[in-house]
Amino acid sequence: MSDFRAESDPQTLEAINKLAIAQQAAGNYELATELHRRLAELRTQLHGPNHPFTLNSKQNLGSALLKIGQFDEAEKIAVEVLKAREQVQSDTHRFTLTCMGLLSAIFNSQGRYRKSRELQKELLNRSRDALGEHDPTTLIAQANYAASLGYTGQLLEGVAQARKVLQLGATVWGDHSLPTLQMRVLLAEMLYELGAHEESETISKVTLDLFQSNDESHPIALHALYVSASAKRELGKLDQAEKAFRDVYAKQREKFGEQHLDTLETRQGLAITIGLQGDVPKAVQMLDEVHNAKADILGETAPSTLKARCEHGRILSSGGQHAEAAEIWEDILNKSKQTEWADHHDYFATALSLAIHQVKNGSVELDERVLQEIQHNCKAIVVDGQYENLNRLKELGQILKQQGREDLAKKLEVASSEPKD
Repeated sequence: MSDFRAESDPQTLEAINKLAIAQQAAGNYELATELHRRLAELRTQLHGPNHPFTLNSKQNLGSALLKIGQFDEAEKIAVEVLKAREQVQSDTHRFTLTCMGLLSAIFNSQGRYRKSRELQKELLNRSRDALGEHDPTTLIAQANYAASLGYTGQLLEGVAQARKVLQLGATVWGDHSLPTLQMRVLLAEMLYELGAHEESETISKVTLDLFQSNDESHPIALHALYVSASAKRELGKLDQAEKAFRDVYAKQREKFGEQHLDTLETRQGLAITIGLQGDVPKAVQMLDEVHNAKADILGETAPSTLKARCEHGRILSSGGQHAEAAEIWEDILNKSKQTEWADHHDYFATALSLAIHQVKNGSVELDERVLQEIQHNCKAIVVDGQYENLNRLKELGQILKQQGREDLAKKLEVASSEPKD
């Protein structure tokens, strides 16, 4: 009882809260999780489960759990807090809206992209109506909605939204604020996915130049350097990319640990780079390790796990092991067909890579499932700006034409025409 009385002193509770928030902002997520959990327990005992102070602590705990990959517990807490906030505080209370944002982020991390986008759109509409277009909560919601568009393949619209919110954010917060820097990294990342690698690299560099914190291992700085490294790799600057990936990887491993999802993502990027530099066996070993770690944390059919496996195929193919790569791609399509990753442009990239392999190796007929995916997605890759998939589709059409399969080649040619203004 005496320990509870000492810890439940208002000044002590506030000190724990400030320390937990500071640790989370600095990227010390494990410690932040412990502190938020203890604070939530104390405030539940002191105020009850639905008191605003208790809900704040529970929501912060959910956010910290998201950062360390504990998605199921994070979702359970976020759903509970959101329901309580809507009852106790209202549907449009600022904290209700931020809780919706947390739940949407959890859905996204679980690979439930459509559900994340739907909730993010509802949040954005509520925030605009209640708080206005230029309110910080609305701006953050708009940035997250832009990201959700990208995850569901609507890259052009997502980039347009990201540009708009970055301009608004810079006006409201200034160029050097953390929210604006985060929005700048988001735009760089979406441009990378769009295939605009030069602009992605440029914006990442600007972000790093604007970053004034002395802590080079701040999560936003590390994210910007990771996106920059990814863009450099796709631009063929492999030595620069390798150096940047190794720098990020060393800092993340020290800060977050070897099995943190951010660390694993960077190790994956480094492995791809090493493979493209010619060391395919080393790259394959690293990608296997990343895939197995992600499968243990997220599950075998989680989008991030499937992406690691997809990159494994890419590296094997770059090293001339096309048949082995095709086996991996076919396995990915089988595992992911009934998942929401089937909406993602990386899924269609896998289908196209398999199709190109099949026709190059003399398949009389394309795999029926692959052909259906191509026909289903042709329109989307043009409208949504999936330019790398557009190039793959054109390559497939050219191969078919060379093989005298004019009817199918013509269909692909029409489908992959450049969009008209």
